[in-house]
Amino acid sequence: MTEEQSGGTAPEPEAIASVADQASEDTVTAVAVADEPATSPDVPETPAAADAPTTPTSEDDAPAAPEATSDDLSALLDLADSQISYRQRYLTGIARAPVLDLVVLDPGNPRGLAFQVDAIHDHLARLPVLSDDGLAEAQQAQAIELRALVATKRAATLDEKFLSEIDERLEQLSDAIARRYFLQGPEPLRAVGLTLA
Repeated sequence: MTEEQSGGTAPEPEAIASVADQASEDTVTAVAVADEPATSPDVPETPAAADAPTTPTSEDDAPAAPEATSDDLSALLDLADSQISYRQRYLTGIARAPVLDLVVLDPGNPRGLAFQVDAIHDHLARLPVLSDDGLAEAQQAQAIELRALVATKRAATLDEKFLSEIDERLEQLSDAIARRYFLQGPEPLRAVGLTLA
């Protein structure tokens, strides 16, 4: 189908790869800051606490996730350009769950991870496919999985492991987009029978 037949222009693959890299580097890295332990310069670490074993004996004995300070959360909101949105939506002070909900899981926040993942999915759905079997190509399937993963997560359960998984999946998606839409080296990446005009 040509651009005139589809009623518009198809998004450029470079723009999609750029969006994937932007979401991967900025938002996920910024959210990881909220999960890092906060250290206070006023409270020195005691030697007994430093020598204590840190390996839990069971899942019930596992240490709780470190809490982010209000300064950490405020910095995260600044990085995501979401201070005003947060203050309009939440009339209470800054808390971890609402900040992560806004910055990571809110599909209506253009600076948020969920919004960016939805945009990547929508752009990939509009790009041409090589086969007519109706099945999603690798990059489209990865975008669908990533979208579902983010859409089903809750702010209270966000942790560093989840954010690392999102970061890894965004990198894999970026690689899949690059392999599919950009010529790379001597490796034949186009479907058999297709020639460049």
